[in-house]
Amino acid sequence: MKRESSVRSAMPTVRAERLCPNATFLPPDFPRYREYPARCARSSNAHRLIEPLSLDEAYLDVSENKTGLPTATQVARTIREQIRTELSLTASAG
Repeated sequence: MKRESSVRSAMPTVRAERLCPNATFLPPDFPRYREYPARCARSSNAHRLIEPLSLDEAYLDVSENKTGLPTATQVARTIREQIRTELSLTASAG
């Protein structure tokens, strides 16, 4: 999908409005934004230490493998699958 207006994710609203003045902007729902990261943390809490970084990012320490899974990659894959199954959200890991 081509973005004609050059509006991107995480762009400041003021800039997005300048680039695309006819766009519809929805008001933020901060209580809901806080709810889902907490639910994601609970979903992956059984795995290890979680250090929140921002509203939608966190570090997950997998240096001590408590799951019995063979690699950190497999732990990340499992957590991503849990988040998708339990919350119907996508997650990335790297």
